[in-house]
Amino acid sequence: QSDREANLLANYAVGELKAKSASILYVNDEAGVGAKDAFIKVFEESGGKVYSTESFVGSDADMKTQITKIKADNVDVLFLFGNGPSWARALTQIRELDFKGEILTNTAMFIKNFRDAVGDATEGVYFTYPYADEEDESVSVFVKKYKIKYGTNPEIESYYAWDLIHVLYAAAQNNEWRVTGLDQSISAMKDFNGAFGSTKIDENGDFITPVATAVIEGGNIKVLQITN
Repeated sequence: QSDREANLLANYAVGELKAKSASILYVNDEAGVGAKDAFIKVFEESGGKVYSTESFVGSDADMKTQITKIKADNVDVLFLFGNGPSWARALTQIRELDFKGEILTNTAMFIKNFRDAVGDATEGVYFTYPYADEEDESVSVFVKKYKIKYGTNPEIESYYAWDLIHVLYAAAQNNEWRVTGLDQSISAMKDFNGAFGSTKIDENGDFITPVATAVIEGGNIKVLQITN
């Protein structure tokens, strides 16, 4: 999913923001490295140039050194990939150091607690997140059940948990409740309708959901496009 988000953001940067140059600030883990490499590939194949690629770890509290290097590149866009408190600190410090280009980031922006931690620094940031259309029947069923039980709207982690549990249940049922071969049973499902609506399962067992590209505008999420 991180690679797919990076691909979509790179395409959006070139196609819609008309970006010619980019730098990347990413968390140095498997997902972060994968997102960095995916962004570089798509952005440069589309005619752009990636300058700095700076990393941080999840425990870092100060990314100003990396951001200062990126700011010196004077690039059109900065792709920030991360999660949790380090992601929030990085975005805050990008704003504090007055980076002039557009900022692109990942699903972390969609999580309300993270947005609240960053505050006004979210304004104008472009990002992607797994999209669930509440007019879709399977999405509506999940959201209604969640609201009845908890009295509030679900956060994204709950969407994933719902789908994972239901896929495991269906796969186990199809596999005559045996643990051996459960991974093949999941792959054999190919697709299902769940909390995100119509979802595909690829050959690696990854869930491929609809993805929205959005921007924070006036403190609110404004959806710009949806990719199935």
